[in-house]
Amino acid sequence: MRPLKPFTTLVGGSVLLAVAVATGAAVVRPDMRTPRGAAICLVTGAILGMLIFGPIAAGDALPPAFVRRHFDQLERWSAFALALGLGHWLGMGLGDNGIIWAFASVFLGACFRIYLSGVAKRRAA
Repeated sequence: MRPLKPFTTLVGGSVLLAVAVATGAAVVRPDMRTPRGAAICLVTGAILGMLIFGPIAAGDALPPAFVRRHFDQLERWSAFALALGLGHWLGMGLGDNGIIWAFASVFLGACFRIYLSGVAKRRAA
């Protein structure tokens, strides 16, 4: 079986997720069975689909030699973006003291990552 092209992954995944979100909303909430409600659910599902399937399609589109050559930079920046997202999520969810917990979690995550990278570079005994 042939693998899907990146564009097919992006468009197909986004469309399927849009239909799934609209169907789920129509089943769970009867007030979403209007044309306006269906349009809102379809657009929301499509945006979520692009956020989920966009990085997958981009990863498939990049040539393997490029990924091998720039793996360290890609890994570092993706981990940084994930840490910022986690910090923001914790900061918003925990209220007044949330920003303190967010900085602490990002700092501890970075320390743990440095520790793991040091362990990974050691030779096996």
